[in-house]
Amino acid sequence: MNPRVWSLWEIMRKFDVAKLAYLLDSISEAMEVIHPFAKGDDRDKRVPPDSVKLWGEPSLLLAQSVAPEIHLDSTNKRVWLGGGPFHVAVTCGLTWQQLYNELLVLRQAIESDLETRDFVFILPDRAKLLREMEAEWQAVWTAFPEAKSDIEEMVYCYALERHTAAVFHLMCVLEWGLRALCLNLGIKKVKNFIRKTGRTELVPITYNIWGKIIGQLRSKVNKKIAKLQKGSTKQKLQEFYFPVIQDIEDVKESWRNHVMHGRRIYNAEEATAAISHVKPIMMALVSRGIKTVG
Repeated sequence: MNPRVWSLWEIMRKFDVAKLAYLLDSISEAMEVIHPFAKGDDRDKRVPPDSVKLWGEPSLLLAQSVAPEIHLDSTNKRVWLGGGPFHVAVTCGLTWQQLYNELLVLRQAIESDLETRDFVFILPDRAKLLREMEAEWQAVWTAFPEAKSDIEEMVYCYALERHTAAVFHLMCVLEWGLRALCLNLGIKKVKNFIRKTGRTELVPITYNIWGKIIGQLRSKVNKKIAKLQKGSTKQKLQEFYFPVIQDIEDVKESWRNHVMHGRRIYNAEEATAAISHVKPIMMALVSRGIKTVG
């Protein structure tokens, strides 16, 4: 038995591998106990109902749970409720030799199925991130519900050590925050110079580039703050808007421009650094009451 282990994945499926280990252990223990009966003079005698419940049913029931969950097809055919041989034998009664043989074939079926199944191992600290994802990001995806799928994909990719993909989705998360910040300041469109026509046109922020959007944000904030007299109100706006816009620009220059144009492949440390920059920005927007409009 040598199931392959890949770092790639198509659909995120969680499985408690301890159940599989317990199933194999349950079969081995039952086979060891009944071996003297199955190979001795009692081999053709019926197994008493109490012994069936003790040494047959546990493996059967656990296999019925595990097999369909991870698509152990041969195993499932032997135990399924609709007429699997092991299920029928346990239900209708069987001899000691038959019980031993059924357990042996069941284990062989499991081992055969596992040879054609791929599993992913997630490092403990990454698994912890998966378990705590909702608690860690709830405030952000409540304020920006459109960002939830990208947050989930980012955490999944990070947990599975697909770091470049994690950075990509993280940039998508920040884009939702950037758009909301624009709308918070009344910016729906940004001026773009069109070379072909030689004219300037207003382009919606959803179809614009970050450089032009950030430039418009700075201009808008500067005008907004310049109108205010010195005091706590002005100070609070300066302390919020100036750092958050600068942080967004830093992320743009450090990660977004490169990952969106396929210029970089990121490692664990770089992806971790990107998360440590983007998450505080999103939380700062949340704390300010900035959220998706509509």
